[in-house]
Formats: sequence, structure tokens, C-alpha cells
Amino acid sequence: IGTYDVKVIDEHGCFDVSSVELVQPEALNVEVEASRPTTIDANDGSIRIEVTGGVLDYSIDWADQDLNSYSGVSIEDLGRGRYDLTVTDQNGCPLDSLIVLEYLYENRIKIPKAFTPNNDSYNDFWDIERIEFVQKLKIVIYDRWGKVVYKFSGTGNGYRGTPWTGADGNTNLPIGSYYYAVELDDEKPMLGTVTILR
Repeated sequence: IGTYDVKVIDEHGCFDVSSVELVQPEALNVEVEASRPTTIDANDGSIRIEVTGGVLDYSIDWADQDLNSYSGVSIEDLGRGRYDLTVTDQNGCPLDSLIVLEYLYENRIKIPKAFTPNNDSYNDFWDIERIEFVQKLKIVIYDRWGKVVYKFSGTGNGYRGTPWTGADGNTNLPIGSYYYAVELDDEKPMLGTVTILR
């Protein structure tokens, strides 16, 4: 690093002198912008990087927790996990980074304890938060005598489109507590009670 004079002489004794300044490039730097996957089984996370410093051009290599390889400044459709990144500049100088993505929501779904199906456009159906991320869903609602008053089987998106409105078929159910069993993707059913208020 510094300024150097270079003198070149040919066979006839002619010469020329020139100054050359050698500079060290800035250190490699990686800025990361990450979007976390929303919840279990939702591969909707992404990572985008911006590389500065070093000497162009850069070689960018990714390896995720399953050792699948990626290349480029952006990777998408990511789930929870570790993502290893190596950036190498034209001079062969490497920079390793580790990016860890965690779920945005730790709990897969959140089941409300009550709702008010009174057609006032507020809280009129059993709105299970984040249900749309479930691929295989079964819901059974029982009254206090054990009679099934509601059944659903399908995807979380399907339920989101036609949620339970507190009715048994076309008949509105009376105020009171009802028992539910909610099964997500063949896991052990979640059991509890939900109260209809009007």
C-alpha cells in the first residue's frame, strides 16, 4: 500500500518514469435483509443480501440446512433453519456468514374462546388465526350432550373461506359452550371449549 515510482529503460537507454498508487480494497461486507417464515410448514421466508467491498466480481454460494445449494443475491421459499453463505471476491478473499431464520409465529394456530354470531359484521364466525397455513384440517364441534353440531374436513384455506358461524346446518345454535376437537395435519387433536355469545 502506498505510492511507487516505476522506471522503465529500453536497450537504447531511453526511459520513462511513472507513479503507481497501490490501495487496499475495502473489506468485504454483507448486508442481510431477511423475511422470516410465518409459521410451521410455511416455506414463505426469504433472504436478500447486498455485498460491498473487496474486488468485483463476487462469487456467492449458499448452503441451507439440507445442503441444497443456491446461488445469487436472493433466495426464497425458505422454512425455518440455518442458511450458510460464502461470498468470495475476485482476489479469492472469502467472507462467511450464517443466517438463522425462526418462525414469525411460534404457535401454529390460535383458537378463540368465544365469538358472537349475531350478524353485526363483527366477530360473526369462529376465526381461527393462521389456519390458512394448515394443509390438512379436521374440526368437530359437539354440544354439551355430545351431539355433533359442526364438522369440517379439508385445508385451512378451505375453512377460511367457509368458517363455522355458530349454526347446526341452517339452525343457529343457542348461547352456551361447545366442545371442539381440531386436528392439524394428522397430529394429536387439540381439545377445548368455545362459547357462543349473541
